[in-house]
Amino acid sequence: DDYQRYLWDGGVTAAGLNPFAISPKQADEAGTMTRIGALAKRSGDIIDRIGHPGLKTIYPPVAQAAFALAHIVEPWSLIAWKSMVLVLDIAVLALVLALLTEVGRAPLWATLYWWNPLVLKELSNSGHMEPVLMAPLLLALLLAIKRRPTAAVAALAIAAGAKVWPVLLLPLLVRPLQREPRRLIAALGMFAALTALWVWPILSGGLDPSSGFVAYAANWRTNSALFPTLERAVAWIGAVLHAPQEWAARATRALLALCVGSVALWLARAPAADGGDLMRRAGAIAAVLVLLSPAQYPWYAIWFLPFLPFLPLRCFLVLTVTLPVYYAFFHFNARGHPDIFRNGLVWVIWLPAWIALWMDLRVWFPRPGVARMSALT
Repeated sequence: DDYQRYLWDGGVTAAGLNPFAISPKQADEAGTMTRIGALAKRSGDIIDRIGHPGLKTIYPPVAQAAFALAHIVEPWSLIAWKSMVLVLDIAVLALVLALLTEVGRAPLWATLYWWNPLVLKELSNSGHMEPVLMAPLLLALLLAIKRRPTAAVAALAIAAGAKVWPVLLLPLLVRPLQREPRRLIAALGMFAALTALWVWPILSGGLDPSSGFVAYAANWRTNSALFPTLERAVAWIGAVLHAPQEWAARATRALLALCVGSVALWLARAPAADGGDLMRRAGAIAAVLVLLSPAQYPWYAIWFLPFLPFLPLRCFLVLTVTLPVYYAFFHFNARGHPDIFRNGLVWVIWLPAWIALWMDLRVWFPRPGVARMSALT
C-alpha cells in the first residue's frame, strides 16, 4: 500500500503544504474547514488506506517533487504515478546501457535488470518509487566515469534527496578530488547546500515520535533473518553487562550502520582504477546496505539490481527468486500466525542468498588477504 502514501504526499505537496508537518491521521481529523482537512476529504478512499497513518511521511523532498508532479498530471491517480515510475525506469535502463558502453561491456548485460521479474513486480505492479532514486544515482556514476566529479556530486545529492542512503557513495565520488582541494571543497559545499535544502522542510515539520524518519531509524524491522539473530546475541551480552533492555536493538542497529559505513569508506580508500571498477565498488556498497538493513523489503533489492550487469553476484540472482516469499507474511499474519513466517519462512529467503554470497566471496578473495573483484568482469 505504499503508493497510497505517494498519492497523498503528492496532493499535500502540490497544494503547497508541508507533508513532514502533519500525519494523514491528523489531516483526516482536522475537519473540512482547514486546508489539510479539505484535502483529505477530496482524496476519497486514499486517506483511509495509507499505511501507518499516525506517522508523518518518510520520503524526502526530491521524492515529494515526483509525487507532486504525478498529482499535477492527474490528481489522486495511480495510473499517473505508475506512468512516472515507468518513464523513470526507462531512464534507468538508458543509463545502464550508457554505463555499459562506457565500461566496455556488452549491452545484453542490461537484461539482468530490465528483464528481472522482481523489478517488474515491484515497479510496474506495486508502483514503488525506487526509480526516482536510481535514475539520478546512476547519472552521478556516469558523470563520475566521464571525469565530471562536481556534476556527479550534484546528481548524487539529488539521489540523496529521494532516499537518504546514496550519501554512502559520496566518499567514492569525491576520492579523485583529493589532490585538488579547491574542487573538493566546492563539490562538498554544493552537496552540503543541496542536503540542507532537503533537510529544511523535514526539520521544520518536527522530528518528534510521529516523524517517519524517527520511527524508521528507531523501530523498523521486517523480513530480516540476520537482524533478529544479531539482536539476540547482543541482548545476551547486554544481560551479562546488566544493560537496559532496549539497549540491544539500538546497539545492533549501530553495529550494522558502522559496518555499512566502514565498507563504504574502505572501498573509497583509493581512486577507482576505471569505470568498471567504480561501478563494482558502488554496487558492493549498495549490496552491503541491502544485506545488512534491519528492514529488507523486496523492493529494496532495486537499490542493487541496476548494478547486476557490472557485478553479477549469485547472491542477488538467488534473491530474485526468494525475495517474493516475503508476501507469504500477509497470509500467515491475517490468520494470526506471523511467527511461522518470522521464524521459518524468512530463512527460506535469506539462507540460500547467504550461501550464494559465500560462493561470491570465494571469487572476490581467492586467497586470504587478496582482493580480486575484477574477476567478475
